[in-house]
Amino acid sequence: MSDSPVRRSSSSALIALSRALLVDPTVSVLDTANVFRKILQLNDGRDKVLKVVQYTCKLLLHHAFIDASIHPVERTQKFVSALSTSRRLVRLFHALEPIRDLQEHFSSLRTGKSKPLTARQQIRRNLAIFASAIGIVNDISDDVVCFVKIGVLKNPATLARATIVSDRLWYTGIHIDVHEHLQQLYDLNVTLEQLQKLARKERERIREELVVKDKVGEGEWVLKHAPTEYDKEIESVNGRIRMVKVGLVKLGADWVFCTYDVFGFGRLGWSERWQTASGFVAAVLGTYKLVVKCR
Repeated sequence: MSDSPVRRSSSSALIALSRALLVDPTVSVLDTANVFRKILQLNDGRDKVLKVVQYTCKLLLHHAFIDASIHPVERTQKFVSALSTSRRLVRLFHALEPIRDLQEHFSSLRTGKSKPLTARQQIRRNLAIFASAIGIVNDISDDVVCFVKIGVLKNPATLARATIVSDRLWYTGIHIDVHEHLQQLYDLNVTLEQLQKLARKERERIREELVVKDKVGEGEWVLKHAPTEYDKEIESVNGRIRMVKVGLVKLGADWVFCTYDVFGFGRLGWSERWQTASGFVAAVLGTYKLVVKCR
């Protein structure tokens, strides 16, 4: 019997995170612990780690890996709910971050020191400003949800309204982020192509010098393998391309998760397993990005 797409996507995401830590055999346990120390110093890092634990537990519950006759399933469900509330507490007043981004955007516009922008660059800048603006409202609505969850606010109608606002603004933000990631991917591929052309020209120059010296065999090897001054830049750009692609996959998982809530698929009888699996994939890939950043 073949594995379901949910299990395959979940295991692939977990493998990606493990490879981030184990790809280099010289990385010691202390180095790994230091990476997690750096991650846990960040609010976003604590949120991602809690999210991985939360959705791992939810996956176990959904796939019946936890036997109700042996293990305390109700206790696990309460633990998952507590993790959700803990993540909301960790992210309280996160609106300060998009406020700072918005301030930087307007400061840049006032100073007028930036170079003239192309139409494509102007669209990206305007979308970034719009994303910061909706991010502020989104984070405030998340805070309202948190205050209701912990009992500071008592009105259930407030929870329902804030949840709707939060979900729809996050959904809008995901589409803006996908657009920005695609633009970054395009720019990086253009840069990579230019660097590869320069590297090929450098190898051809070295090969011609060897041909003149009657070292034709070595010249053929140089044309394919010889190191150039552009190799480190090419490697760096390839790494950035890889991380942008990881970001796109994460945004795809976020999109699946948020679509389930925005369009109320749960009320239509759709299984919650897809939302749980997409949440798990997004959590693992988000943590993976932080691991790479903190290494």
